[in-house]
Amino acid sequence: MSSLYNVSVLKYQGTNIKLAIEVIHPDSNYISGSPGFALMLLHHNADFITPLGREVDLDLLLNASWMQENARGFIRSVISQLGKPKRNGYLTGTLDIEVTHPAWISHLEGIGWWDSAAFDPCSIYDACEPKAPEMDDDVSPSTPVLSREGFIPVWKYIFPSYLLHSHKDILWMPAYSRSCYKPDTANVITDLSDGSLRTHEGTLVMTEKEYGILFRRETDWGMFSSGNGSCGSTYIDGKELTPMVLNIRKKLSYPMTPGKLLKWSDPVIFEAAISSDTITFKIMVMEEDDQVFLFSKISALQFLMRPFETWRSNQFEEGLPLSDLLNAKMKERGVSHTWDVYMKHKDLADLVIANFSVERSLDIPFPDLGGLSNEEVISHYAFDKWPQYTITMQVTDPALLQGYETKVPFAHIFGQLGDHLM
Repeated sequence: MSSLYNVSVLKYQGTNIKLAIEVIHPDSNYISGSPGFALMLLHHNADFITPLGREVDLDLLLNASWMQENARGFIRSVISQLGKPKRNGYLTGTLDIEVTHPAWISHLEGIGWWDSAAFDPCSIYDACEPKAPEMDDDVSPSTPVLSREGFIPVWKYIFPSYLLHSHKDILWMPAYSRSCYKPDTANVITDLSDGSLRTHEGTLVMTEKEYGILFRRETDWGMFSSGNGSCGSTYIDGKELTPMVLNIRKKLSYPMTPGKLLKWSDPVIFEAAISSDTITFKIMVMEEDDQVFLFSKISALQFLMRPFETWRSNQFEEGLPLSDLLNAKMKERGVSHTWDVYMKHKDLADLVIANFSVERSLDIPFPDLGGLSNEEVISHYAFDKWPQYTITMQVTDPALLQGYETKVPFAHIFGQLGDHLM
């Protein structure tokens, strides 16, 4: 997200902070005196070891309905005053902000300036009782660490395999935003050995800077998180992990559902089979906008070879007849990038692809996961419950398919292509 404002602290005392605001982007040539705009400005550096970060996370900050209902619980008043515009017409001004508790700005003490992508998320803000942070003696778990309360079952194939590589089929993801969970400080995980972490896989955990579901990545352990605004994994950045449990004292609203997470999905190849000179892929799609097409032989070759491109994309993985053939042709023609094979040397497809076809082999409605119990949702987590495509390719020589990887399921072909219209 682009920076829109430069912000500097002119005065800080108790529950009051005065900020100088300078517009630095043409798309944001305004300075709002709304509580929502002020709360976004103050959220700078508010990670989840700070009072404001524990109470308000990014998902809530970007939720207009939540901001309309709750922003005044943190911001008591805002007085705005415009200054003299800069020569380029960008506005300057000041905001005198009073918060409802000194803890909400405690993370800004000693910070002189920052840049911000704040905006005004609402046109109106509801009245709200002043909010205060939880006391330290309130952070003991409200539910057992293994409780499913506050969590939803999510099929791992909803997320692309290049983001989430887990041997567990069902992951229990937090149903609410991060601020609705609190640390189980009585069960901190200090043993980060592989054997120890395996016993905790699938647990919602936090470090000083990160938060997510603990899972085994291809070469190490990491944390996976998903929300309205982002989806991804990160490595473990500390020497201990703290399990997180639902905080039932929080007002639980705007829950995440499995259906809302489908926007992150890519088509999944769940079956691949080779018979002589023919390879067949069966593909499940989970998002209604996803479609699978192959427009030409070169797009069929791209689909076939994408899993075998090296990370530098300067050749295909050696040792496969398909790769050896194409690598030799690249060297012969002075081609330095695999992408150039698909863009500038389309005649090479005739050396590999004899013919191909794509059909929608299972044309059924997409399941509606809304309003279902966890058990009912899980019952839809099967490949035959979702629409399917079948891609069939015949190659020019059966020997070309020797050693071709057919382990499934995987979605990395689509993730790397970035588009399912090929």
